[in-house]
Amino acid sequence: MTTPAQAAQLLETALRTVEGLRVYRDRGASIDPPAAIVGLPQLGWQTYCGPAPTHARFRVDLVVPADELANERLWRLIPLVAEALEAVQSATLAPVEYAASPAMFTVGQTQLPGYEIQVDFAL
Repeated sequence: MTTPAQAAQLLETALRTVEGLRVYRDRGASIDPPAAIVGLPQLGWQTYCGPAPTHARFRVDLVVPADELANERLWRLIPLVAEALEAVQSATLAPVEYAASPAMFTVGQTQLPGYEIQVDFAL
């Protein structure tokens, strides 16, 4: 059984395999894009499974610099991030599902384009 902390570490480690992508835990940190931010998960429990959570939903924000190449950077990075997430599933042998939605992120005084990726992780 995987704990939420172990799941977060697996996600962070997998995302660090994407060349040129910086990985952060703190949403308030000074972000140097291209970057992925792995936030605290939403936790859930199935009935009769005890006190430990049975699944976690992580929000991973993928952000790039706001310039004329932003779309191209995102289109290049999204398949690489998806491949990294597949590696997490292979390592845990647990179902990992994810969806990505385009979004704008505020970092300091700057709006950065990116994707909000929801990663559902069986614990």
